[in-house]
Amino acid sequence: VHGEPAAIPQLEAEAEEDISKEVAEAPKNYESVKVPQLADLEKESQLPLPSNWEDIDVSILTSVLTRVDEEDIEWEPQSLFSQLASEIQLERDTQNPEEKSPEK
Repeated sequence: VHGEPAAIPQLEAEAEEDISKEVAEAPKNYESVKVPQLADLEKESQLPLPSNWEDIDVSILTSVLTRVDEEDIEWEPQSLFSQLASEIQLERDTQNPEEKSPEK
């Protein structure tokens, strides 16, 4: 019938179902990856790996990794976008000096 709008099915019956206790189906064709044991890694390595990580002093490493020598700056998306657009345009102009962008 051309004059009547199409009926939209009601989803009330499905909305009333409690799916909070349903468990998702496990993925099919899943291949588990075997994590190598420390002994297996030592066999392949020429140097023995440490067996007790508590005896290793990593303070020098962590002192370098955690050092931050810059101040926190709040990001303003619009100004960052404008700055990036300007840099891209400047780069284009320096690569192709004969092709200037049209003036607006």
